[in-house]
Amino acid sequence: MLLDSSQYATATKMAGVLPQSTQADSLSSADWEGRIGRAIASDTAMTMVFQPIADINLGIVAGYEALARFYEDDGRTPEQWFRSSADASILARLDAKVARLALERRSEM
Repeated sequence: MLLDSSQYATATKMAGVLPQSTQADSLSSADWEGRIGRAIASDTAMTMVFQPIADINLGIVAGYEALARFYEDDGRTPEQWFRSSADASILARLDAKVARLALERRSEM
């Protein structure tokens, strides 16, 4: 059975796959710029998690992918945080913060 886009969106929301609309959806670009700027300035607003990258031919962990996670529980995904930072022209600042956090934890690998 094929679903049209409206049916798919309804089904995935009901299944909890997609986040419901949140207060964050109504924030202005300036509000997001301030929120992201505060997250960049803070040492506790985000953290890094690491996903192993496996070389299945050798059976080893070949490296790790560093993934940013934000502590504000507003329903926004990390992708939305990065997209909003690009829209607010502060993506380079957020990228630099995430890179610094990942490098600080490299000894944990």
